[in-house]
Amino acid sequence: LTVAEGGASIGSHSISALQSPTNIAASPFGASPQYSPFSRASKLTKKVGSFQEFVRAECSMDDLSPSKISVDEVHKIAILDIRIMNADRNSANLLCKRRPDNTIELVPIDHGFCLR
Repeated sequence: LTVAEGGASIGSHSISALQSPTNIAASPFGASPQYSPFSRASKLTKKVGSFQEFVRAECSMDDLSPSKISVDEVHKIAILDIRIMNADRNSANLLCKRRPDNTIELVPIDHGFCLR
């Protein structure tokens, strides 16, 4: 596999507090696992796909008042979007998770437009 991690690892030193789900774009080369890599490798075509981490959340930002979100949470999303040049952020692709202390954590999803 040729693997390129997306989003969360870009500039992680400056956005280490952001807990974005893992997104990995992968391009497999060679035979499928059930075939010998030597018998059919020349006939295979390159395919591109992705893997995403599942994140359990209560709701999306569409369902929550912005007044319930801390400024720090908004800044973390803004920093990520600036770093990965995300021009497609909207309330439907921000999940909301409740922390044990009853505060809300924003979880950014849907980075497909900027991480191609």
